[in-house]
Amino acid sequence: MILKFTCEYNGKEFCGFQRQKNSRTVQQVLEDALSRYFGEQVKIAGSGRTDSGVHAKGQVCSFQISNTSSRAALVPPLYSGRTSLFKICASVNAFLPLDVSVRDFEIMPDNFHAQFSAKAKTYVYRCYVSQYRSALRQDTHMQLFRPPNLEEMRSRAAEFIGTRSFKDFCAETSDSKGFIRTIYEFDVKVFDDEVHFIIRGDGFMRKMVRIMCGAVLGLNKTLPAHGLVLESVEY
Repeated sequence: MILKFTCEYNGKEFCGFQRQKNSRTVQQVLEDALSRYFGEQVKIAGSGRTDSGVHAKGQVCSFQISNTSSRAALVPPLYSGRTSLFKICASVNAFLPLDVSVRDFEIMPDNFHAQFSAKAKTYVYRCYVSQYRSALRQDTHMQLFRPPNLEEMRSRAAEFIGTRSFKDFCAETSDSKGFIRTIYEFDVKVFDDEVHFIIRGDGFMRKMVRIMCGAVLGLNKTLPAHGLVLESVEY
């Protein structure tokens, strides 16, 4: 049985999504909680990796659970309706630390895979414009000390839309087998004293979004991780 769920996390205290030896990662924390709940070793697949310090509002994961699981054996109707799936969500959240949570469990076809079935992802990079540090936004936004030129940013962002090689816009240590990606949308929006970069594409390489946003800002450097959020994944 394949189950899919959405999770959100504050990436500040995580060394990225993917499990690593001797490092706290989102995958490790989720797998530990799910394994504890289902009574068997659970290995999840995420829609994609997020770098150390990057947040997520709509990371999607999937995993397989055997029909002989202690939970399945004891409560056969567990997977039969929304109420039962909600119980899974509430129970797993009870095993998770406060900086990560899960929601929206669903039963999926046997061929579903959170990464390989994904059609598009949307990231949002958030900045705030102020000469003074914002205590409430320090962990989730990059600070800009003066307003950037909106027209110039939108013009630069438009140049990224389309299918092309993004080899020059990813980390040098990227383990991607190919560099061709399609960017469907790249919007720059202003909300009061905030500037948001909204990027939707078919896939992204390590640091790609942060490098692109740095280029749009005219800084030509990789922006810090804490301003970036994986907003949603489409299937």
